[in-house]
Amino acid sequence: MTSASVPKGAAFGPDFAEATFEMGVKDSVGFGHATNQEYRVGDVARIEDAGIVKIFTWAAKKPMPFLLQAGKEVTVFAKMDRTTGAPGITSTTDNWCINASRFTPAPATRYRVVQKGSAFGSCALTVVETETGRVPEGLEVILFPPSEARD
Repeated sequence: MTSASVPKGAAFGPDFAEATFEMGVKDSVGFGHATNQEYRVGDVARIEDAGIVKIFTWAAKKPMPFLLQAGKEVTVFAKMDRTTGAPGITSTTDNWCINASRFTPAPATRYRVVQKGSAFGSCALTVVETETGRVPEGLEVILFPPSEARD
């Protein structure tokens, strides 16, 4: 899957980096609750305006590689929500964890992106270069939600 700014037929290499989005919740399903995890990417300030890259559910757990245009700043948004109760009877959903980070992907570099957490605790978004395990140069952690995201 590629972002809107990546032309069809583009491939990992000198003009493109690759980010692999991973599921970071172990306790995604249990009696009376389910946790979903969503990743979005864009050159925007609001999560609602970014394109969905991957949604993880109890049934969809496979990591997803995604092309990013090298040299162009991108924001990665990660959200977890929890549904409790029985769907259709008495269920509620809450967004209990939202994170965002901004960086400029380097050419021909692979990144690992994972928001780890538990369905009943806090969470954190991590972006690292796959080969080195280091945070990308210039990575900015965005305090979420930024004021402009609430407009």
